[in-house]
Amino acid sequence: TTTTATTDTDKLIEIIWAPVEEGINAILAKQNLKVYNSIVEFAQGSAMPSESSSAYSELPAAVLLTGINSPDHVHMYEALVTCLKQSLTPYVATLRPKDCGSLKAMMKNACDQIIPETDNGKGAVDFHGLQWWYESRAEGNHAAEPVVIVIEDFEGFDSAALSDFAVVCSSHRKTVPIILVIGVASEAEALPRRLSRRAITLLNVAKFRVNPSSQTLTDVFDLALMSTACRCPLGPRSLQQLCDSFLYNNLSVATFVRGLKYCMVQHAVASEPYAEVLVWLLEGSATVPDPSASEALQETSLFHDYFESLPEDMAALYTESAETETGLWEQLRREMVEEICRHHCFVAAVRCVHATVVAVPNESHGLSPFLPSLYAACTARGFATIEGDTADKSGSTGLDQLLKYAVSLDRPTVERLLEVVANELDQCIVTILADDRMQDHEHVASVTCALKKSGKHVRQAASALSQSSAQSSSASTAAAAAAVESAAAQASTVVASGPAKRRRALLSPARATLAVRADAPFTKARREAVASLKGVLHQYLRPPSTTSSTLVGRLLCFDSAVAKTLDGRPRAHIHRALSSPQVYFRLGEAAGSSGARIPDPDTATLYQLVLECGKWVNLHDLLKSFNAQVGTNESAKLTRKVQAQFLRSLSELQYLGLIKATKRKADHVQRLTTANTL
Repeated sequence: TTTTATTDTDKLIEIIWAPVEEGINAILAKQNLKVYNSIVEFAQGSAMPSESSSAYSELPAAVLLTGINSPDHVHMYEALVTCLKQSLTPYVATLRPKDCGSLKAMMKNACDQIIPETDNGKGAVDFHGLQWWYESRAEGNHAAEPVVIVIEDFEGFDSAALSDFAVVCSSHRKTVPIILVIGVASEAEALPRRLSRRAITLLNVAKFRVNPSSQTLTDVFDLALMSTACRCPLGPRSLQQLCDSFLYNNLSVATFVRGLKYCMVQHAVASEPYAEVLVWLLEGSATVPDPSASEALQETSLFHDYFESLPEDMAALYTESAETETGLWEQLRREMVEEICRHHCFVAAVRCVHATVVAVPNESHGLSPFLPSLYAACTARGFATIEGDTADKSGSTGLDQLLKYAVSLDRPTVERLLEVVANELDQCIVTILADDRMQDHEHVASVTCALKKSGKHVRQAASALSQSSAQSSSASTAAAAAAVESAAAQASTVVASGPAKRRRALLSPARATLAVRADAPFTKARREAVASLKGVLHQYLRPPSTTSSTLVGRLLCFDSAVAKTLDGRPRAHIHRALSSPQVYFRLGEAAGSSGARIPDPDTATLYQLVLECGKWVNLHDLLKSFNAQVGTNESAKLTRKVQAQFLRSLSELQYLGLIKATKRKADHVQRLTTANTL
């Protein structure tokens, strides 16, 4: 049974994650491809050196602004090198800061990567050997292909070594067509700040910028969680923690994808008791699972919680279905179709909300135009956001405030918004009908009929809006002019009996104009158009939830806390490891076989002694206490071995940021931690 459960869990992981991973890899493969092709065109136009009598030639340098999302840089540079080798030249070298601490190391790394293993020039340590190898290649009637050197993470290199490297490349430019590609994470102005003036004057710089990581994540999110590839939707808590990890940590798409994979794999592992049922539902198989799968499902706490939350009539229906051989499976199949339709409709509604947020210029509604964050907010509260936040009695946040601002949009913007809403509803119908698991089902027909009716209502509102704008422009202008003249005539007869009354009389023409505009046909048609949008959101903005009204909805949705796993707390784990090393490293289990207690590490012993001290720690007293704990000499005489252990442990505590040196007192250090840090 355990082997079968493991097999079902592995199969469930493959069903959930494989389509998402395939689509994400396809998006990341096409990411920044246009920018890489632009760099190739720049290199092709600058391959041949210019004719000059100077010993140094102008060195082409393509500055690639990569952004601060360092975890994505590995995939980014790999794709760039692949594009350069396929479209420009096979001679591409990649230099990294950790391998190039000096000018000699930079030149040797470049030569080792450029010169092939089979050539005689292999082993060159400077560019003179590279020049000899390249000239021998030219004598062999080989095409003059440029040499591209990619410098990753420009900010991590030594400034002097990098400046000298640029000068050396420029001096060999006449014989070897060297081109630099410099990856800068901050901004292009970092080049003149870090390089020498001589190196800057030799560079012919062209700037290129990769796509923002937020745009890439939007594309990935659109495919991963808002398409048919998503088999198991995430709940609000997991989604919000993934978005927060992206926005407030490192803006890394790779980290987000890794967290998304963890959520889906964790969902599959947690669903091990009913993994066979989920595999059957997601595959849409016609064969019915074994009776043991039904019994395993009914024994889970999830099934009991759902059964207790049902009303009496639904509980009786489930009881009758469970008594028959195929009744429960037919009920689950119907609920699966309902959940798929609900998910597609919810995605279409979220896209409509996103289009509205983008169209409204005012940002006081509190909804982010960033699609992943907006999706997480809609998943958390659904249509409840239209009524405003429950904690805010004024109801001035959320979709309620957004739709109030949408009423004041101009006619072209409202028409474009309604067109987007209608197209999203049509696309939702196409997506539902394209799913093989949902053909010939009565619920599908009812959902598609409702979507068509909603789309027709939205298009009628858009048509009425355009007609009212064309017909009522002249009539509303004449009515507004008459109202202004009447109000102005009344204001001229008012005797100045006080500042407040005089002010109201002077503002009466403007108020009359606003009143006429409020009753204009265009204004009424615009209100009806926004009301139609609100009706669509009210009907379809129903998010997935672990407290869903169907059992399948609870089986599919994953909503566990993943913040601790994704973000981690290194300082807390350091304190735990040093405070309780026997528990953290499981030293007690290792000592159980031999019976002797394994002593604590020296760093942990010294850390526990530091916690017993005050803010200022006397090193001499600390050394004597450490000798009493660690020393093996019965006379308590301080040995050189104990001194070495003490100095090493003290240095490790300083490296971990738990203590620091101070000049306020001689032979003292300052404690930077407390015993109740956790």
